[in-house]
Formats: sequence, structure tokens, C-alpha cells
Amino acid sequence: PVLLEHAVFDFNRVDAVMTTDSQANMIKLMLPFLATDDLKSLTLSVSQKSAGLIPALLSVVLGNRLTSSSSATDARRSKVERLTLHVNAECSSDDVLIPILTALKFCTAVSFTSFTFAADGMLSPEAVTELMHVLATPAFSSGVEVLNLSGVDIQTQGSHREHDMEVEKVCGIAHSFIGSGSVFPKLKELDISRSNIFGGHKFVSAWARHPGSTGCTLEALNVAGVELGEIGMHTLCKALKNDEGEFAQGFGKKLQKLDLSGCSLSSVNAGNLADAIAANHQGESGGGFELNVSSCGIDDEAFEAL
Repeated sequence: PVLLEHAVFDFNRVDAVMTTDSQANMIKLMLPFLATDDLKSLTLSVSQKSAGLIPALLSVVLGNRLTSSSSATDARRSKVERLTLHVNAECSSDDVLIPILTALKFCTAVSFTSFTFAADGMLSPEAVTELMHVLATPAFSSGVEVLNLSGVDIQTQGSHREHDMEVEKVCGIAHSFIGSGSVFPKLKELDISRSNIFGGHKFVSAWARHPGSTGCTLEALNVAGVELGEIGMHTLCKALKNDEGEFAQGFGKKLQKLDLSGCSLSSVNAGNLADAIAANHQGESGGGFELNVSSCGIDDEAFEAL
């Protein structure tokens, strides 16, 4: 018997030498080893040829129910805890990506502790909205401790006003899902670096003020390259310190790692950040706090404040 705990399918590496039928046969041969209680981690790098095969693969390996009318008891209970899904630029279109996300949305027989979603191309507002609906399902929301949405970007068409309205709509959905402690009560690590689906400073403000915010359980936060702006950075610093009780009780209290690289950091906010970190970790010994402020454009005054 073969004991397989970690499976990695990098279809991008085999597209040049295998037809879609060949890839389908390969998956068929592998299924007996994948649909077992031993598999704990699954990584899928989706290519153009393999995209149509992924929904069925997910349904077997993760014990999905394929339609909303199916009973949750119809699905085999999966022991997979960590899922990584990477789609290349050719697979970022709605007709390819949404069926994959829909298959994930019907996961009922699995509970993830870690989920990474990476896309080389920009996603439509519809695809991002579907991704948020996926994250809201119990399979993802109830037990996820590590959530990585780094680089997820929205592509919209039309005027600047239409673009802003689309982004605003999607950001509102993202706020409600990611910011609420009822959705990710166990979240410890959040990576939304280089992602524009959260609306920068508006997300920080809404998230930090949400009762039971996920920020109260976070140990690591990566917002590198996110356009927080002066307002967003100021709000984040105030939320971390929270000495006036304006924000969610306990926000940032468990934070041990903060990546702000690529975010503009003024001398005022640098001082506020230093005060917030010191206030949250006063009296603690060992461990320390890991802070990344590279490429933040900090001057001598900001450096001295830190």
C-alpha cells in the first residue's frame, strides 16, 4: 500500500508534453491514492489543458457534493487540511475559473486549516465574488488558520467611475467575509499582500472596528504593497494600540509579525506604530516582534521613531 500525505499537481510543467486526454488518464490512475484518509495536503497548479479536469478532481479528492441539491451525507469525508490553488494567466477567465471555484463551494465533507489562492492574471469582479462565497462556506471559514490571497487583483472594464463602483462592491463583500470574527474565528495568519480586493484603508477601518474581528486572533499579517495610504496606516496603528477603545477589543494583541513593505510610512505613523507594538507587548520576554518596513520610503525621522 502507498501512504500519500502530500500531493502536488503542477500541470503547467506537463502541458507541453501531455495532451488533455493524457492528463485525464494520469489523474484517473492517481485517484485511488488521492481519495484516501492519508492525504493531508493538496497543491494544484492549473494550466489551460487541465482546467476542465480540475472540478471533477476536486470532487473526488475533497469529497465534494457536485450540486446544491445533493445531500451533504452523499460526500465522502476528506482529511485534506491544506489546499493550495494556483491558476495561470490563461486560466483566469470566468469560463475557466468559476467552475473550479463552484466545485470548491460545494465542499461539505472537508475542513481546511490552510488555504492559498494565487492567480497570475487579473480576475473579474464575478470571479472574486465567487471566491469570497467559497471562503464563506464552513469548509473554509470554520477552521482556517492560514489564509493567503496574495496578489489577487480585480480587472474591470468601462470608465473609471464604473471601475471604482465594481471595486467598491467587491470590497464590501470582502470586508464582510474576512473582517468578521464569526467567519474566520481561528485565523492566525492573513496574507493580502499586493491585492486590491480589500480597498486599502477602508478595509482596515471596517475590519478593525468589527466586533470579534479576526484581527483579535491574528499572529501574522502581511499587507505588503497594499495601498493603505496615510489614512489606512494611521487607522492600523491606532487599532493596534487601541488605547481609547475605539476599535475591536483585543485587536492586534496576539500579533507577532507584521509586513508593511512597500507601504508608505510617515514619521508620525512610524511613531504611532512603535507605540502600538510596545503597548501590545509590554512586559513580554523572548520571542520579540518581527516588523518589515522595507521600501516604505522612511526618512531619518521615521527610522528614529521606530
